[in-house]
Amino acid sequence: MTGTNSFGTICAYLPADIRGAMAKLDRRMTERLTEVRLYCGRGVALFERDSVRYLVGNGMTSERLSAVTVKVTAEHMKQVVSALCRYSFHSHEAELTDGWFVLENGVRAGVCGIFSHGGKGTVREASSVNFRVAREVKGCADGIADRCFGKSILICGAVNSGKTTLLRDLCRQYGSRVRCTLVDERNEISAVKNGVPTFDVGALTDVVVGRSRSDGIIGAVRTMSPMYIFCDETAAESDFSAIEAAMGCGTKFAATIHADSFNDLMKRKAAERILRAFDVAVFLSGTTVSEVRKLWS
Repeated sequence: MTGTNSFGTICAYLPADIRGAMAKLDRRMTERLTEVRLYCGRGVALFERDSVRYLVGNGMTSERLSAVTVKVTAEHMKQVVSALCRYSFHSHEAELTDGWFVLENGVRAGVCGIFSHGGKGTVREASSVNFRVAREVKGCADGIADRCFGKSILICGAVNSGKTTLLRDLCRQYGSRVRCTLVDERNEISAVKNGVPTFDVGALTDVVVGRSRSDGIIGAVRTMSPMYIFCDETAAESDFSAIEAAMGCGTKFAATIHADSFNDLMKRKAAERILRAFDVAVFLSGTTVSEVRKLWS
C-alpha cells in the first residue's frame, strides 16, 4: 500500500467503491484535508482545518449526512482493517492492541470499536477509522529558526495546531547546519521507508524510529553526539528525565507538547521541569506562531 502523497496513501487503504468516490474530489479540497474519517453505518467525513463535509460521490460533498451520503458498511470496515494489517492480523497484533497504525508518507490511522477481552485486548470489530494527513511545509519555521538557534525550544499548541509540522521544518533547518537526532517513535515526522526519510529532516539528522522517546534520547546521547535532539509529544515523566540527563551532557532540545497558552502549560504536572529544561516556548494559534516566550532569564 502506498501513494505519491498522504491523500494517495489514504486512498490506497480504502475499499474500491469509496476509493473511487474519493478520487473524484476536487484537488484543491484534497490538498486542504487534515483528516479522513470513516464511521460504520454512517458516512465518510472529510475534515479541513475549520470545517467538515461528508462524501457524497461524483466529486461532490455535503455539509450534512443525507440519503445520498456514501455509506460505510461493516464489510467496508473489515476491508480497511485488513488492509491496515496488510492481510496479516497476527503480524500486526501490537497495532491492533494500541488502536493505531503508522502508514506511508507519515499518515497515521486510528481505529476505534470493540476490543477483545483479556489482557490489553485487540480490535475485534472496528466502528470508526481516522486517517490523519501528514504534510511537509518547508519554510514554516523561518520565523523562529534563527531567533531560537542555540536554545532549547518547546513548541506548544492545541490538537491540530501544526506542532509536528513546525517541528519537522525546524529539524530540517537545524539538521542542515549541525548534528541532530530525531527521535521519531511512531515514524510520523520523518516517514522513513527503506532507511530513507520520506520527509526532508536535514542532511545531518540521524533518525531513530520505533524506540520510546526516553530510550531514543539516551541512546542518541551515548552514540550520536547530537547538538540538538528533536522529539514529538513529550508528556511522560520518563521523557523529562531523559531530557534532563541529555541536557547535562550539553545537548539542546526541540520538542512539542499539548498546551494552548502559557497558563495551560503551567498546569502540567511537569511544569517545574519544563521551566528548568527549556529556554523558550513557542505558542501556536490557528497554525501560526502567536508568541515566543522566554521561560527563564
